[in-house]
Amino acid sequence: MSNETTLSGSGQLDMAPVEAAVAILRKTCENAVGELGGAVPGVQLRALLVFDDAGGSLELRRLAAELTASVSATSGVCDRMQEAGLLTVGDATSSRAGPRCTLTGSGRRLARWIRDRQRVALSDLVNSMGPQARDALVYGLGELAAAAPKPS
Repeated sequence: MSNETTLSGSGQLDMAPVEAAVAILRKTCENAVGELGGAVPGVQLRALLVFDDAGGSLELRRLAAELTASVSATSGVCDRMQEAGLLTVGDATSSRAGPRCTLTGSGRRLARWIRDRQRVALSDLVNSMGPQARDALVYGLGELAAAAPKPS
C-alpha cells in the first residue's frame, strides 16, 4: 500500500482503505470477546461500554441517544441487563431524561474485561505493523479522534 493519499479520478479521497480498516478494527474488537459466545447480546455489550465511558451511570434518554436507538427499545435493553445483574434502573422521576441507570459491580467488571480483551487484540494487530507504519497510524488516529465531534 502506498504512503501517499489516494485520490479518485474526481479528486476525492479514496475511502476504500479507510472503510476496510474500520471493518478490520470492528471485527478485531468483536472477535476479542468471542468467548462470551453470544451470552451477552451485542447491543448489551455496546451499552456496557457506553456506561463505562460515562463513568458507570446514565439517564435512559442519554443512553438511547448514544446507542442511536429509541427510548422504548433502550428501556427493554436495560430491563434485560438488570435481569442479568449488570445494571440497576432507578425509579422514573419527573425528569424528562428518564430513570438513571447504573452499572452494578458485575457490569463494571464485565465492561473492564471487554475493554481489556479489545485492547490486547488491537495491540497485537497494531504491533504486527512495522514501526513507521505503526507510528503513522497512531498519530493519524489521534488526529482523527481530535477532529471528531465532541459529545453534547
